[in-house]
Amino acid sequence: MEKDKIFQEDPQKWGGFQFDEKVTRVFDDMLNRSIPQYQELQQMIMDLVDIFYQKNSTIYDLGCSLGTLMGKIHLTFGDRITRQVGIDNSPSMIEKADSLLSKTVPGAPIELVCSDINDLELNDASIVIMNYTLQFVRPIFREKLLKNIFSQLKPGGILILSEKVLEDSQEISHLFHDLYYRFKMRNGYTATEIARKRACLEHVLVPYKASEHMQLLEETGFKSVQLFHKWFNFASFLAVKE
Repeated sequence: MEKDKIFQEDPQKWGGFQFDEKVTRVFDDMLNRSIPQYQELQQMIMDLVDIFYQKNSTIYDLGCSLGTLMGKIHLTFGDRITRQVGIDNSPSMIEKADSLLSKTVPGAPIELVCSDINDLELNDASIVIMNYTLQFVRPIFREKLLKNIFSQLKPGGILILSEKVLEDSQEISHLFHDLYYRFKMRNGYTATEIARKRACLEHVLVPYKASEHMQLLEETGFKSVQLFHKWFNFASFLAVKE
């Protein structure tokens, strides 16, 4: 696994943050050192897949990056999962995901699509997963995207949404961000790297409050919306279409 040293270099020299080949090469290390309890969250998602997957339906991973979760789902459930589709708008991510999955789960019923998720069409979807993806969608398009997902989900289907979030209290939001930076420094990032990445992501990653996510999902049409995992300023939501 190549170590993430991207922000040891001034991002102005390479044009700011984007999911390009440079990020793709270090993405696994970046995730493990930047997303709190990421492995535990993936296991929780697989537990939800075990409960909510509907026979002969499709699982969609929107913003699938390297396809790691889809590979784990196949290794855990095998032929019980008829079809998985991973969608990402980064060509380098899709290319590497295809290479990795062909080695780890050869012949698995997994399709990879390089596309903008705002244009997606779902077929027989019982589970849609969005791990830290919606936050990169321009706010003006988020409600329409979620309504599109809801309308195409099978009855009883679910949306699993994980996001970096704000709190209703600005003071608590600042506290949680400070605690997150402590987490990253414990994982080997320097204060300079953290500051550079934060500046680079400004206006690219636009977080909502946890309460705003709950409200938006309910307004989209989901009748049952639950916060099922929380670590300071990271949250995961389960939305069920009844």
